Amino acid sequence: MSVYKKKYFFWIGYSKDNAGNWVWEDKSSDPFTNWDTNEPSTASISKCAYADMSEDNLPWSAGNCNIGMPYVCEYVPCMAGNKIC
Repeated sequence: MSVYKKKYFFWIGYSKDNAGNWVWEDKSSDPFTNWDTNEPSTASISKCAYADMSEDNLPWSAGNCNIGMPYVCEYVPCMAGNKIC
């Protein structure tokens, strides 16, 4: 991680599966990525993606999933058409 404190980082629900493919936690197939330069890391322990709020474009990096950081979740309220309420 960079020199910034981890308060600037948050997990985004994107991780590397056992086959080495990056997948969204909700199993969606959105192809969007925002990897930072030289990312994702190829280190075997770097299996979860996080965003860096210290940069304007919120670049992603790969890190150890066991590091305690905040995370974001997608939430669709019932009034927005969510059928599972």
